[in-house]
Amino acid sequence: MARLLRVFKEYMKQQMINKLRQLFLLSFFSEDSGYMEKEINNFWLIKQFDSLQNEWQVAIYLQKAYLKRKKHEFRIKNLISPRRNNASENK
Repeated sequence: MARLLRVFKEYMKQQMINKLRQLFLLSFFSEDSGYMEKEINNFWLIKQFDSLQNEWQVAIYLQKAYLKRKKHEFRIKNLISPRRNNASENK
């Protein structure tokens, strides 16, 4: 029972640290804005809404990882965008 209590206390401590970290990172953004991206010292902070937890959260990316993420988003966007039929335009 003592071990379970110790594990629970450690879990709650980590939850509190994570919450404080998120509040600190959110302080870099204005409260009334929605989704935002901001570069600070070669780190990219991305503020986005987490619908599972029903709150705003901030993700941290290194420059290289951020560029990789944007490249992936661009590829996905191109895959799901409607394609034009070039044959009908040539008639």
